[in-house]
Amino acid sequence: MYSGQNILVIGALSILTLLILNFYDSDSNQLSISLYNEAVVTATGLGQTVIEEISSKPFDEKVINQYVEVPDSLTPALSLGAETGETDIYLFDDMDDFKNYSRTDSLFRLGNFNINVDVNYVEETKPDIAVNVRTFYKLATITVTNPYLKGALKLNYIASY
Repeated sequence: MYSGQNILVIGALSILTLLILNFYDSDSNQLSISLYNEAVVTATGLGQTVIEEISSKPFDEKVINQYVEVPDSLTPALSLGAETGETDIYLFDDMDDFKNYSRTDSLFRLGNFNINVDVNYVEETKPDIAVNVRTFYKLATITVTNPYLKGALKLNYIASY
């Protein structure tokens, strides 16, 4: 071969190498984006399932068998959470029993999804800020984490009485 042909072959191999590297790099990015999107959809579904479980429960322990006219009759803010004996989600009988509830759902493709719930009283005019006084409004914040998510996915559910 002539030196000119050698240069052309080396140039062609260099271009082919760059094309192959770019293809695998873009394929890897596409897989990463695909897994992220799948994790977001899955986390949203898991969070929505918890919201449905919460929304199926009465607003407060005090309203299960009676009507309450003033917020001071409701469970005190510092006492929100599962009562004695309510050790399992199936034993929860009102919304605030979900406070500090957590579970891990393991999926074959995406691994573990950690779900944490917090329930607090909120004011009608500021539903995103927890308060330590009883009101007729409660906010449940469901936080879902997974290695494929960038940070945590948070879903909120507001209930009123």
